Amino acid sequence: MPTNEDVKKLLKAPTPKDRVKFRIGRKYANNQRAHMLAYVDARYVQDQLDDVIGAENWSNNFEVIDNTLYCSITVVFPDGKVVSKTDCGTESNVEKQKGEASDAFKRSAVMLGIGRDLYDLPNHYYMHADLDAKGYPPKDWTPQGWGDHNHKEQRHVQDKKNPLSAKPQPSNQEVVQTAADPAPPAKEENNLQAFADSVAAKHAPNAPSDEPVVTNSKPLPKQESKTEYVIIKNVRLDHETDKSRLLVPSNIAKGSEEAKGNQYWLTKQFTKELIRMNSGLYSAVVQKWILKDKPFDYEDYDQNKVNEMITEEAQKDQNETPADDDLPF
Repeated sequence: MPTNEDVKKLLKAPTPKDRVKFRIGRKYANNQRAHMLAYVDARYVQDQLDDVIGAENWSNNFEVIDNTLYCSITVVFPDGKVVSKTDCGTESNVEKQKGEASDAFKRSAVMLGIGRDLYDLPNHYYMHADLDAKGYPPKDWTPQGWGDHNHKEQRHVQDKKNPLSAKPQPSNQEVVQTAADPAPPAKEENNLQAFADSVAAKHAPNAPSDEPVVTNSKPLPKQESKTEYVIIKNVRLDHETDKSRLLVPSNIAKGSEEAKGNQYWLTKQFTKELIRMNSGLYSAVVQKWILKDKPFDYEDYDQNKVNEMITEEAQKDQNETPADDDLPF
């Protein structure tokens, strides 16, 4: 039989990503950007209470005090101990009374631990989104890296099946001249994925190797990495697949024929770091050799300068961080 502590831990368990939703918290930059908030709906809270406490072991009650709606959630723990948590809600833009009741219910649940981890997301994810001309974020927006774990697993499986990934890489630093990237196919999403994968597969066998040279089956001592990195600044992330990114200089119009050119696809495997700037643009640290014959302007890579840039962007983020009242619920 579970103990009280077991139940408390289950109530505070991380919220499953497929139950987390995102909405605009506060707009800024002339309504062109927004700080996004994570939230769950009331059904998730009900499911958690049913699964952890038991449908027969919890109840809720609403009461209006000084024109403010409060919700109390009462739970019975395994040892018979009864605990109640109470909080108020705020009206929503749609169905104000229903929204206020739902908000009060969820806020009370947070006091029990349900969904409390959502308040900590800004410490782990970049919770800012670009808005369209009507002031809306992209459909089904999620913060960058939200699905990285699944993507990494998927890439690992694909690499095992892909014979190209098993080809030995040249040990010298000379890049073998390869044929031009194939022209991107039609606009269909599956074709775009296939095209990006072909770019990644083409680059992989020609990457400079940092592995020691093997002589008579005995490896020489590991040498210091000679891979040369550079940084590309002020690029847009126009598209992303499992293996490649379409990074386009900001001075090229989005959606133009030039922006769709294959010369702007870069393989993730040879990208050291992708930094999201407050402007909505990106800086990318990549291996220099993959930029051969690609029309990118770049600078010499300096880790100290990159760290300074990241610190500066983080300070800007702090200036845009919402107050507690703006947090999910």
